[in-house]
Amino acid sequence: MAKNLLIGEKLRSARLSNRLTLAQVGKTLGVGHGSVAKWERDENNPTLEHLINLAELFDTPIHMLIAENLSAIAAMQHEIEALSEDKQQELALLIRDFISRATQAQTQSVHD
Repeated sequence: MAKNLLIGEKLRSARLSNRLTLAQVGKTLGVGHGSVAKWERDENNPTLEHLINLAELFDTPIHMLIAENLSAIAAMQHEIEALSEDKQQELALLIRDFISRATQAQTQSVHD
């Protein structure tokens, strides 16, 4: 079974795949390169807004950047509650889709 990557490892991998430096990502998001480095080391989590912008920057679905255990989502509870109801529903759909895909992948790996 594949190792579950933390959000930091996924961000680093996506950044390197896109041939971007920490400084370039930070500048694009309006944060310092040190903030991006902390995200990649899992010392801090990006805000929901930053996570959305990272997904756009890396041209990847947001669920690809979220840790399999969804701890990054749990850490954003206050930010999620501050979103409009429409945005909360949109996020809930993304999470349900993510869980469904993860469950299907897990079920398939058990049967392989």
